[in-house]
Amino acid sequence: MRARLAVLLDELRTSFWFVPAAMVLGALVLFVATRHLDASIGHEAERALGWTYAGGAEGARGLLSTIATAVISVAGVSFSITIAALTLASSQLGPRLLRTFLRDRGNQIVLGTLVATFVYSLLVLRTIRGEDAGDVVPQISITVSVLLAAASVGVWIYFLHHVATEIQAEQVIAAVAGELDESIDTLFPEQLGREPERAAPREPPGDAAPVRACSTGYLQAVDEPALLGLLAERDAVLRFDVRPGRFVVEGAAIGAVHPAACAGEELDAAVGKALCIGLQRTPVQDAEHAIDQLVEIALRALSPGINDPFTAIACIDRLGAAIHRLGQRAMPAAERLDEDGKLRVVADAVTFDELVARAFDALRDAARPHAMVAIRLLDALEPALVYAEPGRRAALLRQAAMVLRASEALPERHDRERVMRRHRALTEAASATPRDTPEQRPDAESGGAA
Repeated sequence: MRARLAVLLDELRTSFWFVPAAMVLGALVLFVATRHLDASIGHEAERALGWTYAGGAEGARGLLSTIATAVISVAGVSFSITIAALTLASSQLGPRLLRTFLRDRGNQIVLGTLVATFVYSLLVLRTIRGEDAGDVVPQISITVSVLLAAASVGVWIYFLHHVATEIQAEQVIAAVAGELDESIDTLFPEQLGREPERAAPREPPGDAAPVRACSTGYLQAVDEPALLGLLAERDAVLRFDVRPGRFVVEGAAIGAVHPAACAGEELDAAVGKALCIGLQRTPVQDAEHAIDQLVEIALRALSPGINDPFTAIACIDRLGAAIHRLGQRAMPAAERLDEDGKLRVVADAVTFDELVARAFDALRDAARPHAMVAIRLLDALEPALVYAEPGRRAALLRQAAMVLRASEALPERHDRERVMRRHRALTEAASATPRDTPEQRPDAESGGAA
């Protein structure tokens, strides 16, 4: 249930309708409140306030009609500008980055404010009555509509500035990097000190039978408590061969269960209910999602058609910072135990080596013609090499060595020597600055917790 709720919240965050719809509902509540206030205090008290609308019915109708027409026109223009910005970002930075723009809270609030003002003005307009119908002019409600129109002008000015800045490559990269940091904090709890010891992954016994997917799509999240409870009821052990972010096909095996007698369509359907499968990847439990987005931006920037190495360098800087943080975080164990401490799931857990490869492998190949990009790759590896757990340095040193070998394709000897010198300085810095052990850390207690 928690995993499905997280996926639902992520879908709402990336939807362009949820915040505007909530603000329209707020406008309905505001209308009810101001209408009640108008009916309660009377016209004389309203005029005594000094700042409320004091005109007649015809003037009020004209004012509200003008506000409603202007605001809905601006909302249409705002939507058109947003679509144009999304089209530009999709063509230059990649279609998968549309999700980053859609989840932008500023755009959602701007559209919500304009639509809410339009709806509120129409609701107030229908309550106005002339002298022949009892002369009903809700001054407070009309005044609130004017204030909402003024607020709409303010958010429109903000929107123009916001759209002009959010389509810049640096802003997009920073937004994706922020999402990556959120994923790291959620999926990899902060750890000070040594990586906790864990047993080697255990496999189900030999009489295991396959468990098959019940639908096709990307595995977005796994409801771990539900899955563990299901397996505990059947006293079974499941080896899970897919992880969030992987594509599964209906009818294809996604793991194996022991004992084999538990396998069957009933178990497949029960396991399927614990899996969130959708049309696209999400960062809810997918640690590689934001990394892939940054890599995609960098690869497009390094393509011959664009040839923008500085954008690629900005992505590499963010990836280096993320790998530096990951180097000090605990990786998830493969084993999942139930409440009684019995093994129930052997998961396909992501490793630090896989994350490093995901971040740098494709970029290393694309950076062959660019000496400054190769040097920046080595620069990005240095913080992680210096501060990562000793057991994780092998993957980083391997990446550095591959960058050095790839630089042999550079046509200029001077460029090859620059990369070689940077690689030598990197390895020397890593060997000269060993990572502190928990006993050496001044801020660490026994057990390595701060």
